[in-house]
Amino acid sequence: MKITSITLAPIQTHRRTGAIGFHLIVQLDAGERAWLGDSDLDWCRISMPDLEAVRV
Repeated sequence: MKITSITLAPIQTHRRTGAIGFHLIVQLDAGERAWLGDSDLDWCRISMPDLEAVRV
């Protein structure tokens, strides 16, 4: 399997407490197949990380 592309989509969710949660939707494409994943980035409270740095 060879990954042909990676797509990163940052999103924010509003929690019941009123806090904003940061998540990153990850899509891996490999020819005829694709996978989706979610990463909770609440550890990164100051701001969303640099997506190009995450991609590497």
